[in-house]
Parts: sequence; structure tokens; C-alpha cells
Amino acid sequence: MKKITTTELEQLNNFHKEYNETKDSIADLEIKKKLTIDKLITVDEAYKKFDIGLSEKYGQGISINGSTGEITKKEKT
Repeated sequence: MKKITTTELEQLNNFHKEYNETKDSIADLEIKKKLTIDKLITVDEAYKKFDIGLSEKYGQGISINGSTGEITKKEKT
């Protein structure tokens, strides 16, 4: 029975190992991406609820300066 050389066998195994590691890395990144998207959705929903609460407390059509907290009425266009 013919066999490949020891060096060729090592190279073959290295390619398989590198391929599998890269594939696993992609899977890990996809999981992290999904978790990050889920977190973004959660933060966005919380922000919307907070924004609604501010509108109920201070009125519709307002603008809040994110640095000072100053409230101004939005100009109608």
C-alpha cells in the first residue's frame, strides 16, 4: 500500500487543523454578532420607553440637549 510522506501527512493535518480552527472562529463571531444585535434591540426598546416617559412628563414636540438636559420646544416646519 502506498502512503504519503510524513511531511505531506503533517501538512495535510495542519491544513485540516487550520481549516477547522478558522471555521470555529467564524461560528464564534456569528454567535457574538447575534448577542450584540440582541443587546442593541434591548437597548433600543429601553430607550424608546424612556423617551415616551420623557414626552409624557415634559410634553410632546420637545428637544432635550444631551449635554445640559435643557428642554426646548421643537420648531414647526
